[in-house]
Amino acid sequence: MMITAGVRADSNVTTVEEPAASLRRVEVSSFSVMPRTITQNQIVDFVLEVKNTGSVATTIKPEIEIYSDSSPVEKVNFVPLVLAAGQNVSLIRNYLVTLEVGEYRVVAKVYYDNHSSYASEVGTLSVVAKRERVEGGLKNETPHLRFRFFPVLIEGKPGDATAVSFELENPSSEDVSDLKVGIEGIPRGWVTLNPEELTLRGNESAGVNIAISVPQSALPGDHRAVLRVESVKEEAIASFIFRIRPYPPGYEKPAVLRRVYLDEKEGRALVSLEVENSGTEAESIEILEEIPKEISTTVEDINFKIPVAVLEADPLVAWRLNEVDPYELYTLEYEVGSIAARYSPYIYWPLRQVNVFYTSVGGIELLQFSGALATYAVPGKVSEVKLKITNPTLEAMNITLRLLAPSGWEVSPQEITKLLLPGYSQEMVFTVKPPLEASPGSYTLIATVVGENGEVSQPLTLVLQQENKKLNLRKFLIPLASLLTVSLLVYAAIFIYRKKRVYRREVVEAVGRIKSSMEEE
Repeated sequence: MMITAGVRADSNVTTVEEPAASLRRVEVSSFSVMPRTITQNQIVDFVLEVKNTGSVATTIKPEIEIYSDSSPVEKVNFVPLVLAAGQNVSLIRNYLVTLEVGEYRVVAKVYYDNHSSYASEVGTLSVVAKRERVEGGLKNETPHLRFRFFPVLIEGKPGDATAVSFELENPSSEDVSDLKVGIEGIPRGWVTLNPEELTLRGNESAGVNIAISVPQSALPGDHRAVLRVESVKEEAIASFIFRIRPYPPGYEKPAVLRRVYLDEKEGRALVSLEVENSGTEAESIEILEEIPKEISTTVEDINFKIPVAVLEADPLVAWRLNEVDPYELYTLEYEVGSIAARYSPYIYWPLRQVNVFYTSVGGIELLQFSGALATYAVPGKVSEVKLKITNPTLEAMNITLRLLAPSGWEVSPQEITKLLLPGYSQEMVFTVKPPLEASPGSYTLIATVVGENGEVSQPLTLVLQQENKKLNLRKFLIPLASLLTVSLLVYAAIFIYRKKRVYRREVVEAVGRIKSSMEEE
């Protein structure tokens, strides 16, 4: 897993001269608001799908305009970025809703061409019954019970299990026994506590662990969870916000969940972002984090566990995750060397932006090869190599095909140029002539197709075999004829010899019979 800092386009970066406007074109493939219905002081996600359909890279500047009837009431800006030609990107922007109750029209605009052109899509947002914003302290301690390490914000999503930890300390010299541990504010069936009872000796600490299993049917929203630790004499409480984000099972974009813990013993805030990719492979995922000034005013006060790119000193930082596999999980952690006076900045902390760059597959890369994936040839002889190429896309392609053979081989023609219509196939025919001294065996030829937006290659296997030699029949027929003649003569001689023996035997037998007759008389 490799994480590198990304380079972005902003006002501090020197740009090169813009190409002709006719080469630049940007489209908004889709725009969604998640969830569409929300209460005040909740966080909503604006999700934009943008594609650069032009032939050159261009800088895009997305923004969201929110209207009540026809009057603009809010504008939400994205961080500008450079989009390569043919590249797709998903842009996700968190927004803390502070609007009045009502119905709103949400317009996503993506400016390009030096802000002179834009593409847009429209969505809706419903803000319903007001929910109070949690302010001030979230814990109550006693002389014998102090929370030294505790969460203020934990985010989860439907169908997931989440682990939450507390550290409880007895700062006194007296023992505290028979402590009961309980939690409120989260449905009882979701929660498992460990332990439920404990004893704390003087100056001793103990951990309390909470496992929260969120059902898939859970709705997005905030739950104020209250951990109670009590004995007969006293009670300590610490509460945190457990937020269910609108990431249902099968969500097609990366899920980013925030966790914020406060370590009062060390005087620091611990922040982590859990990034889980969806089921789609991504070329890269860029996470932009804007740290509120109430939490930190300088990057010098922050210890990043993983290197980041500092975009602005406010601070605005970015992590870039490259070649992200489906369902791959990343944890981005950092520590802030101080604790804010109020807890609400930790709770109402929208993620600034997520940019998901998908591996772009051009039309040239979708070409299908068939035919001569394997062929045969003979040293010194000309052979044909036939390759069929099919264009499965909806666009015609001007392509040039070249065949690369081993050194010393002759290939003709040098290249073939064709217009390949959508859905059509074209058979390309080359001739190859291996050298006479080439050794028999298997050789690889490379067919390369070059188009307007790149090239793609296909290896071919060619089997070189020895030429079959012709048989000299005359050479074999003369000895065969001689052998047959001799065989016939031998057979004739044997036949005559056997005939003579039979005749002689018959004559002898006849003479014997005559002689016997004469003696009898």
